[in-house]
Amino acid sequence: MAEPDDTRAAASSEVRRALLIGIDDYATFPKLDACVSDVQRLRPLLERHADGRPNFVVETLESGGEVLTEARLTQALRQFFATPADVLLLYFAGHGAYDEFEKAGYLVAQDGVKDDYGIGMERLIGYANRAKARHRVIVLDCCHADAVDNSFATGGLVSLADGVVVLAATRDEEEAIEAEAGGVFTTLLAAALDGAAADPVTGAVSVANVHGYIDAALGGGEQSPTFKANVARWCVVRLTEPVVPRETVLRLTSYFERPDDELPLGMEPPAPGDTPDEAAADVQALREAGLIKPVGHEHEYSAALGRGACLTPLGRYYWKRVQEARF
Repeated sequence: MAEPDDTRAAASSEVRRALLIGIDDYATFPKLDACVSDVQRLRPLLERHADGRPNFVVETLESGGEVLTEARLTQALRQFFATPADVLLLYFAGHGAYDEFEKAGYLVAQDGVKDDYGIGMERLIGYANRAKARHRVIVLDCCHADAVDNSFATGGLVSLADGVVVLAATRDEEEAIEAEAGGVFTTLLAAALDGAAADPVTGAVSVANVHGYIDAALGGGEQSPTFKANVARWCVVRLTEPVVPRETVLRLTSYFERPDDELPLGMEPPAPGDTPDEAAADVQALREAGLIKPVGHEHEYSAALGRGACLTPLGRYYWKRVQEARF
């Protein structure tokens, strides 16, 4: 697990590149409505962190401009995964196909036809495996996206190299759902990047938290996202504003001399130099971030009347980090 206090610095100093592909129009497959708009929606979220600092250098390929044939997609993918970077993120929105005979999945190119669809999942994973980037993140919003699993599951032809993550919108037998606002999966992905899946203390949005947020939101319905990874440290995709200010977290050891102490809410603040209003703001932020909870009461309303609060397990974790001067 990446150290929280190092996460923001690392994510803002790395060389990060993203390739976003959206295909609505096909020669022989049904037209789609939201893939290009999904790319356009994700682009600003990936180009900048929430505070305006640069994040990914983003390249987009969209139908409606040049024709995204299999040859053109192959050229773009080879060039992208050969580019030096700390983080490479590929996003594809369009038709996906599953070949029952081959037991293999494909990203369908604009000139794709039955039995010759476009970019095979094994080829895509091979490109990612050979890339020199420390983190390679593949996000697939298409039908049958998890057919990629057949390429590296037991008996498959390839495996995931160290540092490769695949986030797929659907299982191999499922179809991706489009709504008026765009693809259901990408709508949730955009919300996750905008802070819904962020760590409340660091504001960091990791790929693991993105999947957890999307999976919980879809709730095991018609579409089931999947997540495959071979990583030692989670890649942070975007930085958002944390729920609780860093200065407030640093005061944990002033409010709680020991991790098992109870804080008498509504009384004079124990932190030196704090005014009652500052202490109340700290308590509210620490509650919202899940670092403290009421003592012996089901509802926070009781605690707000002065009955007390204690550190949660997450609060104890950050208390220890502050105590050891590691936050």
